[in-house]
Amino acid sequence: MKNKILYTALLIGALQTGCKKQLDQQPVSQVSTTTFFTNTTDFTQAVNGIYSDLRTYPDRQLNLSETRSDNLYAVSDGGVRDWDPVNDFAKTLSNNPYISEAWNTNYNGIFRANTVLQQLTTNGSVLSASLATRFQAEAKFLRAMYYFDLVRYFGKLPVVTQPVTAAEALVIPRSSVADVYKLIIADLQYAGDNLPITYAATDKGRATKYAAKSLLALVYMTRSGPTYSIEGPGLGLDEWSLALPLLNEVINIKANREYSIITNSM
Repeated sequence: MKNKILYTALLIGALQTGCKKQLDQQPVSQVSTTTFFTNTTDFTQAVNGIYSDLRTYPDRQLNLSETRSDNLYAVSDGGVRDWDPVNDFAKTLSNNPYISEAWNTNYNGIFRANTVLQQLTTNGSVLSASLATRFQAEAKFLRAMYYFDLVRYFGKLPVVTQPVTAAEALVIPRSSVADVYKLIIADLQYAGDNLPITYAATDKGRATKYAAKSLLALVYMTRSGPTYSIEGPGLGLDEWSLALPLLNEVINIKANREYSIITNSM
């Protein structure tokens, strides 16, 4: 009888240990930043994630730029796309999905860029020096691009350069347009100095040196626009002379057959 009791006790103990091992598993459907950035593949996936917020970029650019200009007129479509409120500068824009999409998507991209930049500082030693520099330049290019979109849409913005929680983000005050531009310009200057001119076929579509220089030229030209007495993207500065050499450099690179001017077929 004692042997049976002892055997039963041992069996129950073994089952409890086995169950504990089976149930006490780490989640496999998601990872944390503290355990993810351990190799080149991890960093590559994270950088690719910054680009992913560009998927809705074409629609956003059309609806929030050209639709508000004299170049395009959006007729009513029964509220299916909500274009005409943007076209008419309606008071109901706060409820327009294009507005919230532009804000949320751009800041999602900024958060991802900030995460990569932070992890490059703490864990970048797992990468080659050249790849770490390229990833940093890509992240800064994309962060600048997202901020440039936001400053043109909304003017003053919360400037965030580190990963933050949702609660922390709610209390970050808006910075002046001039301060937003300081970060944009610094990021694009770094990107222009450190991004490659071209990539291998497997990496086509990534940010390049002359994409950064072209975007920086556009930033200078936008800052040179009139202020219209509002804190918008135009600062009334005279920075055309800063944009010109950048644009000439991009145009003249055609001598190396990287780019070419589109011919007039008419």
